[in-house]
Amino acid sequence: MVHRLVAVTLTGACLFTACASSSSDGNATGSGSGGASGTGGASMATGGTSGGSGGAGQIDGTGGAGVGTGGSSDGTGGGSGSGGSVADGSVDMTTTTVPGEDTPPARPLNVTAPRMRYSHTFRTKDADPAVSFNDNTEIAVVDTRSAKMVGKLVLPFDGVGTTAGGIGSAGNFCVPRGFHVLGIAAFQNYDILKNDAAFYGDARREVFDGIEHTHKYDFANIHMVPSDGVAKRTEMALKYLHKLYPTEDWGYFLNSDGTVRWSDVIFTGFSHGASNAPRFSMIVRASRSVSFSGPRENTCNAFPACVGSAGLISADWLAEKPATPTDRFYTLTGTADDQYPQHLYAMNKIGYTGMPVSMAVGPPYGGSHRIFVQGGGHASPCNETTYKAVCNYLFGVAPENLNGIP
Repeated sequence: MVHRLVAVTLTGACLFTACASSSSDGNATGSGSGGASGTGGASMATGGTSGGSGGAGQIDGTGGAGVGTGGSSDGTGGGSGSGGSVADGSVDMTTTTVPGEDTPPARPLNVTAPRMRYSHTFRTKDADPAVSFNDNTEIAVVDTRSAKMVGKLVLPFDGVGTTAGGIGSAGNFCVPRGFHVLGIAAFQNYDILKNDAAFYGDARREVFDGIEHTHKYDFANIHMVPSDGVAKRTEMALKYLHKLYPTEDWGYFLNSDGTVRWSDVIFTGFSHGASNAPRFSMIVRASRSVSFSGPRENTCNAFPACVGSAGLISADWLAEKPATPTDRFYTLTGTADDQYPQHLYAMNKIGYTGMPVSMAVGPPYGGSHRIFVQGGGHASPCNETTYKAVCNYLFGVAPENLNGIP
């Protein structure tokens, strides 16, 4: 396990409450009272802030912790709050999920780490000993120098053959713009091009939830459990990171019951991963889906002439009712990409907003979410020059963060 730390961070495990001191477990329905005032920081501040409300409990009924923070990374946190009520089976009102609506955060975002870029690399089994397949490296990156921390988690996925987590050009673009970026070790070393309408979606769903949805082709010899899927790996990585680096507040993206709050997650991907983004967004209600050189999953050779043609194979999942509203799906593709007609077909089948618009038009592209680069190839091109404006648009970057680190 390798951790690349750029700064010293405070320790603690206040997973579902904003804090700088260690948290005790609590009941799922109760919350503790206020913590005591923090003492002064040793070098950067003269006084700590007062403690906030006690932490939401967990199912064992022990109390929640206080929220106080020290004056600096050397300051002492606030004291513990009183315990939450004993679990009694009542509904947790801290986070209530309503079908068809975004899940509200259990608490405000609380990033208190000193202003710099942080990068942490670890293995999937470090976060979850139950992993049984593709134990590989994952990476988490956040830059607290951003003008505004936006409370959105970006999950990037790369091209075919990758099995380790990475952040790619899209992730590197998002890091200095206030996003938390987490590269999950998703299994992508399989051949998706079988022209099998059901297999496209079943294979990607298995990669997402770790439940066996297909035994065809490469998956005849692949056996996963939930801990091998993207969904559980994201949950366990967030818990692991928040325990080790609480001041970076990776736990913000978890509901009070410990599950991932997908409505604050952005799926993004390039090539093979470009189909992961909308596929996963079909399954859970995401904040956004951003694809580069994708999605694909069909055999269209000339759009729109291919629509309804004999012999056209189209992935079943492209016609599913998405859990994520279709006005949250975005794509950047290139007209010189051999797969370009298939990208156009997939966007049309899913129901992306607008008609194809050239990147040369500039933001807001007439409100379209189907952006193409005239003469562009198969690429994931986010950078600080030519593609800066379009990538800011695709990811919905906050106005304060448009130019990256101030």
